[in-house]
Amino acid sequence: MGQPTTYLFSGLNEDGSSPAISSHVFNTGAWSPTEDERLSAAVVKHGTRWTSVAADVSTHNGEQCAKRWNDHVNSVLDHGPWSVEEDKTMLDLVAIHGHNWKLMAETCHKSRFALVHQEQTRTPCAASETV
Repeated sequence: MGQPTTYLFSGLNEDGSSPAISSHVFNTGAWSPTEDERLSAAVVKHGTRWTSVAADVSTHNGEQCAKRWNDHVNSVLDHGPWSVEEDKTMLDLVAIHGHNWKLMAETCHKSRFALVHQEQTRTPCAASETV
């Protein structure tokens, strides 16, 4: 786990009022399995109210919680291999929109383009046969 970093934390109290700004220690390194479990439980409890989620997790701030949830922990995410059709769709969208990932965010992920592009650069014949 990374070294804890002290941040000024200002969230809302349970009643919605503003508390005094206080000092809180957040981790900046790898997440532990226990923290992932706390994150999952907090998302079930609070949804995507990241300040509330972070308060329950207690070791990471709202931005860190949102990123971890959206990139790794959310059970809806499919981390399996992409199909040939998904690769083709992503490449077609890049041909239309360029590298405007905001327009393609609901369909593809930019790191996947980098991977496919790298594979095509290394072996252009093999990549063009599969895509």
